[in-house]
Amino acid sequence: MKRFVLTVMVLIISVFSSACSKNELSQIKYGTYKLETNEDVVLRSSITIKEDNSFVFFFDPLSSYLNTGEYKIHDNIITAENDKGDIYIFGIEDEGTLYFIEDGSSEIKPTDENFYTAIENGSKFKYVE
Repeated sequence: MKRFVLTVMVLIISVFSSACSKNELSQIKYGTYKLETNEDVVLRSSITIKEDNSFVFFFDPLSSYLNTGEYKIHDNIITAENDKGDIYIFGIEDEGTLYFIEDGSSEIKPTDENFYTAIENGSKFKYVE
């Protein structure tokens, strides 16, 4: 009888935890978010969030590396990890705004500082239609 109760409890917890994950994903729009900046730049840093839990994070226009990987969302925090193991963390401010969280994120190192808009803690990324 204890086994049966334990099995039922595990199933209930599994159902609720998967339901919570789906709700968290509905808090953002899938698509591209571009860095808000006052600088006049042609190529702004951006992150593209895809429905299949993959992402593309663009911040270095001189790099040939395509910064892609998978992300997870928990408590309005996006944790994106690329195929090299670099981690980038973004908070979800609202449905159309993300903000960069430096603490816990890998260092962002551009090829050339002259062709780069700095991404600092709290930098906002706005959804682009």
